[in-house]
Amino acid sequence: MLLILAETPGKVVRHEVILDKVWPDVKVAPNALQRCIAQLRKAFQDNAKKQHTIVTQPKVGYALIADVKQHSEPTTTEQRDSEIKIRLFSNLPAIATFTTALVLLALIYFSQ
Repeated sequence: MLLILAETPGKVVRHEVILDKVWPDVKVAPNALQRCIAQLRKAFQDNAKKQHTIVTQPKVGYALIADVKQHSEPTTTEQRDSEIKIRLFSNLPAIATFTTALVLLALIYFSQ
């Protein structure tokens, strides 16, 4: 639901549009939208009385009024692979520490 609202930040998305996109070909309880919006508001520490993130347009729909920034994906497979390697190698010390601890625990366990 958040992605649907984020596609058109600041603009009201009608209830019917949200229902069709989130639950296509499924009949949901009438309050399903309200419950999902309540969960999103809770996650954003927002509420229905002081709407700072999601605004309700009564009997129409909802709008995301928070600042939305889109992050683009790398344009080539080579760039994406490079970013994955960077993330992997940045975690290498933690992986090495975990592996070492695991080996030590196995040695202690099996030496008894």
